Amino acid sequence: MTEAPKDAKKVVVVAVTSDRGLCGSVNSAVARYCKAFNREHAASAPSFFMVGEKGRGAIERECGKSIIRGVTEHNKRRPASFAICSVVAEQIMATPHDKLHFVYNKFKSAIAYELIQEDMYSLDLLQSSGNMNLYDFNYDGHKGEIQRDMHEFRLANTLFSCNIENGTSEQSSRVQAMENSSKNAGEMLAKLSLQYNKGRQAKITTELIEVISGSVASEEQ
Repeated sequence: MTEAPKDAKKVVVVAVTSDRGLCGSVNSAVARYCKAFNREHAASAPSFFMVGEKGRGAIERECGKSIIRGVTEHNKRRPASFAICSVVAEQIMATPHDKLHFVYNKFKSAIAYELIQEDMYSLDLLQSSGNMNLYDFNYDGHKGEIQRDMHEFRLANTLFSCNIENGTSEQSSRVQAMENSSKNAGEMLAKLSLQYNKGRQAKITTELIEVISGSVASEEQ
């Protein structure tokens, strides 16, 4: 494909988020982008296909009417496999669209990730616009059917890549959150221990003063 078709009217945003918590910054970044995208492209009425429960809950109040479908618990117990992503890709393919706008987090390092936007156009739009260089091969069989299979495979592969990158960012964010929680808990424990020891020492000092004062008073009598 040499250039993007310019007549993509029906846009579906595929937002990839997590099903579990303790990685709020990963999900909130995608949610903020979806809300901003919905406001910016309100005239074209974009739709949202939500991958992950946390993202859906975050944008449902503002974009609830635009959410057409979603999947949850696809990577709750284990990373999403290519087979699962292929099933989800079939659901996305069945959703009327001219362009798919993928939004996910790309892993950069143990403490950093980047919000990525990636576009993919429908096969019908590519065919009508003459932009089929991406699928320009010598075919042995029905050309249209093979092109559709290749397009669906590309969609599943793209979705699988988005899930792997976002899942890695999710785990990185969760590790960082746990480290921060442990650090904060340690600091709080140190402060409370110091406060307890100060109070204990003050009470012991007060009792010693009372004993000494009583002893001195009895000797004077």
